[in-house]
Amino acid sequence: MKPRAAHAEATARRSAPVASPRSAVLTKATVRVARQLALGQGELGKVLGLSPATVSRMFQDEWAIPEGSKAWELAAMLVRVFRSLDAVVGGNDRHVQQWFGAENVHLGGAPSQLVLTIEGLTNVARYLDAMRGAQ
Repeated sequence: MKPRAAHAEATARRSAPVASPRSAVLTKATVRVARQLALGQGELGKVLGLSPATVSRMFQDEWAIPEGSKAWELAAMLVRVFRSLDAVVGGNDRHVQQWFGAENVHLGGAPSQLVLTIEGLTNVARYLDAMRGAQ
């Protein structure tokens, strides 16, 4: 397990038993966003630094992202990316998926691959924020 995943897992195990309402909301939003962006559970695990087993429990509504954890911060940023992208393409689900999966010259790769790292996720979020500001 990579260090980021190990830390997120340890934090998650300590605080997973009692999910706050905010944790439940962010977890559901993250699962919904992953589905809308066509991110598989393995890919979502890489984005959030969580194990495949934890992400599977998350999709089954058996585990919530602990508030204040690194996974929480990354999930919030992924939801922000989706919301910005959805606004940029006018709410068209097909355009969201096409943009997310296509190579982007300005970003230096496909956003779907770039978000698998913290740096890439941050760059995609900044790019979309700039795009929204230009509208």
